Amino acid sequence: MAWRGLRRRPLRTALTWLGLVNAVASFLLLIGSSRGVEEGWQRWNRERGGHLMAVRKGAIEILSASLDASLVGELSATPGVEAAAGELIDLVFLDEGPQAVVRGWEPGSFLWSTLAFRAGQPPGDGWEAVVGEGLAAALGVDVGGTVHLPGRGLRVVGIVRGGGAMSGNLLLMPLARLQELMERPGKLSIITLRVQEPSSARVAAAQAAIAREFPALRVDTTEEVASNDHVLQFFRASTWAVAPLVKVCLAEP
Repeated sequence: MAWRGLRRRPLRTALTWLGLVNAVASFLLLIGSSRGVEEGWQRWNRERGGHLMAVRKGAIEILSASLDASLVGELSATPGVEAAAGELIDLVFLDEGPQAVVRGWEPGSFLWSTLAFRAGQPPGDGWEAVVGEGLAAALGVDVGGTVHLPGRGLRVVGIVRGGGAMSGNLLLMPLARLQELMERPGKLSIITLRVQEPSSARVAAAQAAIAREFPALRVDTTEEVASNDHVLQFFRASTWAVAPLVKVCLAEP
């Protein structure tokens, strides 16, 4: 009887199946996107060689956070911390069209040594940039070319290999230049810390010491940063909120 009912109304049957396929596909796409962003962020953090990350407590997400650059020196002096590196982060549309995550790093920071250069070198302190392979291909630029942020052109001095979307589509520039461009002098988004002789116990001890000495900061391990980001938490919650709707759709006759 069920089969005869389906055959009797072929258009309705086709539309019903189309709705079911669309609901399941959308759900799986959201789940995959959520996990992909989180895993990509964790991979990026591991590749930078940091063990802890400090951000302003209460910040909704990293792009909206603001820290004073003087904290880098203070955190470097914390017992158990080997080095600290601050960075400023922004999400911009380049004049050429693509969207890119722009990061400002201090020249000489240990972060530069964690990159795998396909060509070129880190920038100095001028209006220079290093771009990921994916972004370089999308823009059609190589070392010696130019990329354009709103209001400013940057000479490309390096191309970086990247195994993921976050590495392949990055744009890096000197911290002071990005602070000037964003009109945020002396400000950072996040501080990455390396722990001396890192073990689980030493990382936990350094994390606890920073939490005591700097109560205005939230300090997470590199694995916890993505998990604790409020925007990703909302994304994950919204994704799983779709699950009951999918279940209802699948239950429909």
